[in-house]
Amino acid sequence: VNLIRVAFFGDSLTYGTTSSTVTDTYPYYVNQKLPSNSIVNNVSTGGLTMEQITNNIETYNYLTDDINVIWGGTNSTPTIEDHITQTNTAISKLQSDKYIIIGLFNKGYTEDRDAQFATTYGNKFLSIRDYFTSKGYTYTDYLLSDTVHISEEGKKIVAQAVYEKLQSLKYINN
Repeated sequence: VNLIRVAFFGDSLTYGTTSSTVTDTYPYYVNQKLPSNSIVNNVSTGGLTMEQITNNIETYNYLTDDINVIWGGTNSTPTIEDHITQTNTAISKLQSDKYIIIGLFNKGYTEDRDAQFATTYGNKFLSIRDYFTSKGYTYTDYLLSDTVHISEEGKKIVAQAVYEKLQSLKYINN
């Protein structure tokens, strides 16, 4: 049986808001949906900028040979052009062309940023705000009081969005 390996790179939205538990993350909930021959690596750290996420990708490059999920830009909130350039640099460090780029959720989010990311990354881009809206959720209901981080229920919704994207891209078959 071939292993499915998924590496998650990001900031605290991926790492989780409490370092005491691995279950405080959307990658944990994605892992719950994946087949038993899957290995999930969450190599994220709170507070990272997009450049630091790219450094993590370089450091953990041996994990990037299958499926990769990148969610960054919240902490530095670069201009749209810089964000795309930084994301392209991160993608160039991956060993695989199987990846998903998640759009900003709240801080730094604009419709224009999402539109330009959709144009740049096509079906490999996941507009997380659009996903919430399309499912009838009001995204602000899933923000913590700091207005940046996502509640436990919100993480489950993000996980479902990522899982559906993994299926639609045919990265996984179940």
